[in-house]
Amino acid sequence: MLSFLLYILSHYFIWIILSIIIYIYRHQLIRLINGFQSHRAYLRFLKEQTHNRYDSKARYELGLYHLRLGNYREAVHLYQEALETDPQNADLHFYLGVAFQKMRNYPPAIAAFKNCLNLKNDYGSGQALLKLGDIYRSQSNYSAALDVYSQVLLLNPYEGEAYYKMGLTKYHLKLYSEAKEYLNQAITEIKALPKFRYKKDRIWLYQSILLKLLLFWKS
Repeated sequence: MLSFLLYILSHYFIWIILSIIIYIYRHQLIRLINGFQSHRAYLRFLKEQTHNRYDSKARYELGLYHLRLGNYREAVHLYQEALETDPQNADLHFYLGVAFQKMRNYPPAIAAFKNCLNLKNDYGSGQALLKLGDIYRSQSNYSAALDVYSQVLLLNPYEGEAYYKMGLTKYHLKLYSEAKEYLNQAITEIKALPKFRYKKDRIWLYQSILLKLLLFWKS
């Protein structure tokens, strides 16, 4: 009897362990499968909705999905189609700009962000300005980048990301003392954020600290 049990264990050990794991985590697996099925159903619904040429919302949602997957050309196509029927939608212009920026196709990205800014004059326009500043900085157009980041801080003087990017741009210009001031301000503002915003913006906190260490090493 013992030898028989040992035989079973030696030949089916992996399957036994897998069965135990599946049993323990069965509820999580069921939720995962249901979530995947719901996601597929949602995508199928969106694709069906895009057959309606006037449904810009479906194209917007499907464009976000392709952006997350890195299918930037498909996202551009969807946003351009949506803008044909909804040209005053600032969010469509914004994400069209994001898709072009991801492709490093900067002229249409700049145009899209500027269109977004022409339609959006509230706090939300800060995100478009940040993206625009990032493009100028990547092109080494530092004066234009600083101007744009300054506009962000006029809209929201507590925007830690803008302070970090001001500091980074000053660093590229070798204005190290000014860079340090902006980085200190970025750290202060991000640490003061509420928990839900801190989780989103802590990347800029870490970047600011790393750049400060680099400045310390240069000095």
